[in-house]
Amino acid sequence: MVVDDEAAGRGEACGGQHLAAVAPRKDLRVHHPAVARHTRHEQDFAAAGVTDFAAQKGRGFRGEGELAHASVERPGRVRLVERLAEGDRVGEFVLPSITEAHRFRRVVEADKAQGADAAFGGHRVVPLDDGVPTTTPGVGELDDVHAGWGGAATQAYRLPVSGNGRSGMDADAAIVGAGPAGAAVATALARRGWRVVVLERRVFPRSKPCGECLNPGAVALLARLGWSDVPARLGGRPLVGWAVTAARRTRWLPFPAGVHGWAVPRLLLDEALAEAARVAGAEVRQGVAAEGLVWHRGRVIGVRTRAGELRARVVVAADGLRSPLRRAAGLAHRGPRRRRVALVGAVAAPARRSGWGELVVLPDGVVGAVEVGPGRTNVVAVAHDDACDAVRGGAAAWFDRRRAALPHLAAAPRCGPLLASGPFDYPVRRVACPGLLLVGDAAGYFDPFTGQGLAHALADALAAAAALDIALRDPSAEAAAWRVYARRVRRRRARAHRWQRLVDLGVRRPPLLAAATAALAVAPPLTHFLWRQVADLAMVDAVTP
Repeated sequence: MVVDDEAAGRGEACGGQHLAAVAPRKDLRVHHPAVARHTRHEQDFAAAGVTDFAAQKGRGFRGEGELAHASVERPGRVRLVERLAEGDRVGEFVLPSITEAHRFRRVVEADKAQGADAAFGGHRVVPLDDGVPTTTPGVGELDDVHAGWGGAATQAYRLPVSGNGRSGMDADAAIVGAGPAGAAVATALARRGWRVVVLERRVFPRSKPCGECLNPGAVALLARLGWSDVPARLGGRPLVGWAVTAARRTRWLPFPAGVHGWAVPRLLLDEALAEAARVAGAEVRQGVAAEGLVWHRGRVIGVRTRAGELRARVVVAADGLRSPLRRAAGLAHRGPRRRRVALVGAVAAPARRSGWGELVVLPDGVVGAVEVGPGRTNVVAVAHDDACDAVRGGAAAWFDRRRAALPHLAAAPRCGPLLASGPFDYPVRRVACPGLLLVGDAAGYFDPFTGQGLAHALADALAAAAALDIALRDPSAEAAAWRVYARRVRRRRARAHRWQRLVDLGVRRPPLLAAATAALAVAPPLTHFLWRQVADLAMVDAVTP
């Protein structure tokens, strides 16, 4: 890059939108009077997290000479020209917050449109007393690049930011819900360097009514998140397939060769994943419930809690099946469309066959069981339609009658509380609005029949993290990123729901399911194909890495 000395003196941009240009002198601060943002303290780029310092012309920017030129070359990157005795040197570094570059560009373009002072591109140059910039009284709180010249390259420019270092926001991303979906989004964003705060209304360890199984698709997605060792570390049990009983006939349907599932207590799994998010750099606040959304001009800019507001550039609702934030954002239809309820309890007995889950289809529901620990099996009894009324008449007695369909578990003592969940089918109008994404159960629920809920929660999380990263880097791209995310969620769920309806048809007609499983038992390629769909293996390849 050749520097035009005359152009630099006039304040013209060299190869990019002009940010600031000053006559060669030291100890200057450059700011723009039109920028009014709150600034509680200042920190240099090194402390704020400079992510790159790329040398141009094969030599680095040394911060030893005088500022000749500074410009925003592309979003988030500032190019500096340093005047030295032996010639000009050019350096480039990344702003701590991508939005700063967009703000500079908007301000400069507005100045040009208004015919601002061409000498300095509409910027005001203020001498510094000590080389350390401070907020100028009467100008308002400033949010702009300041140049306190002299010293190391990363110390040459200083950026006033809010107390958290993110332009007046408490976080880049606020995630409500620390279940698998919320923890996965938090982990992915924290690893990308964003400041993430997770709010979880309960305190770990906490129980959750769940089938407590990860299908092979969910296992593959755990590996993508770097969590492949978590189930084994928690003492989980590998699952090699399911035994399906319908019309009093049992068929053993193994997963495809080379893949398996896991049975893991959610009491342990959720806490471990939340801890993994914390280790990745996210702040996890337990016992803090989100009571509503904070809006500004039609955009979500945070959440309300009893302790006050948590403001963030983007918000993720991972707050479960009934999702208060989904309702607050107007993204939910009114009430569930179907009646279905599940009771979940553990019994002190081993599985019928080690490594196998069991499903028994009854005329008005289904019972499933997986061994989640030594001599401890998790049982889920699901009631359809009118059978829900019988559950209300006496949940414990109804649960015990249902588990009698599994003879080896019928007389086993229950250990732990009996938990209930349902109804499940909460229709969702949209999975996004300005500033907000829904993930996991909040974005649409799956019946606890095939373990698809956790797989789709993790798939949502990976796709959401990709969209959020784009929006955080370039706010003008948020709408497009949201559309891509919504399309992925819609297509994935539509495909899964087609298979789910097919399975549900068999569940409601046991003789039909018995005939289907009999055919599967003698046709391994057909079984392999079915598991790729129902166990979400086909979905994994299409998930954003």
